Amino acid sequence: MILKNVNKMFLFFYGLTLVMFVNDVNYTFIETIFSLILLLLFFIDNILIQKKFKIPKILNLLFLFIFFALLGLALNNVWQYEYFDPIITLFKIFIFLIVLYNIISNDNDSVKFLINGILLGVIINISIGYFVGRDFFGQLGYRYAGSLQNPNHYSFILCSSIIFLIFYYTDGLFNTIFKKIIALIFLYIIIFEIIFFSGSRIGIITLIFIAFYFLLMNFKINIRNISYLILFSVVLTTVVFLSIEFFPKSINRVLSLTEISEFNSSNISDPSFMYRFSYIIKGIEYWTENPIIGLGIDQFRHVNNSSYSHNNYVELLSTTGIIGFLLYYIFIAKLFFKKNVNSVKFHWSQIAIITLLISDLTSVSYLEKPYWIVLIILIVVNYSKHSNRNYNFKL
Repeated sequence: MILKNVNKMFLFFYGLTLVMFVNDVNYTFIETIFSLILLLLFFIDNILIQKKFKIPKILNLLFLFIFFALLGLALNNVWQYEYFDPIITLFKIFIFLIVLYNIISNDNDSVKFLINGILLGVIINISIGYFVGRDFFGQLGYRYAGSLQNPNHYSFILCSSIIFLIFYYTDGLFNTIFKKIIALIFLYIIIFEIIFFSGSRIGIITLIFIAFYFLLMNFKINIRNISYLILFSVVLTTVVFLSIEFFPKSINRVLSLTEISEFNSSNISDPSFMYRFSYIIKGIEYWTENPIIGLGIDQFRHVNNSSYSHNNYVELLSTTGIIGFLLYYIFIAKLFFKKNVNSVKFHWSQIAIITLLISDLTSVSYLEKPYWIVLIILIVVNYSKHSNRNYNFKL
């Protein structure tokens, strides 16, 4: 019992430090320390005490992806040490997924402590933005990135927070009117933060998807629910409308979504569209030149003398070829189609996975820890209660 409580405490602090420090090169060691503590707790509990642990079978695909990525570097004759950093990072993620899976699945209630840590990190970021200053983390410009250092990463964490609120909703956590009001206020603040402060277009698209899917899967037609929906929509629309004049740059960035078909730099108000589109075209070109194994993982930015491709699909196609691409996304697809006994949680899983797939349109996510945290929670929900979905090891 004591060890379980210690696990919960450090899961909470890991979630918090993940949000606050994971992208800050000066302080990311803090998040690393908590991950190492969780590794130690896993070793004590599962190896020394219980002498057993389990690995979800779905991680076979991730292991194959890592192996093939390593093979791709070798076949492309890429032997510089620094080019193996993504392989090392992926292997660390693979091990940590096993650690988190065992810690959480041994006490399913502990997943809420990990989520609560992440939500507290989001609350701290939002509070600093409002009450201390949008420049607290050293960023300039109209887009707020908070401790995540990147507005799109910040938007992803905000969208993930909505996913976690839906998770709590499906778990029956908001069972009193007070809790429902608090959750609704928090939801409004997150939506407002995505639209007006992160300025993330993909965040807006994600919000629209979540709203439609959630209503489609969960909305029951009755007077009370219709009244709630109308009230929520009216309040949100009013708040957004009244705020438009105070955030012209953010609104112009969001409205630039309508220019997505105009790839003429003289017509597009946001030149990032041109850069991203040119990276996509170049990535597809690299893939057609080496369609089976690609350039070698993480090689797009080196070969193209640029940043990442800003698109996870194109990045994996161009650097790991069709085989690596399929291994990675079959891994994701198996989570999407894996039917859970609890149909409500199954629909939540689908919302979460499609949210991740949407985020992949504008970011290279396969090395991002927050992305994998959402995935491990999905794996726990879909695998931890099914012994036939795990390899069980007794020492």
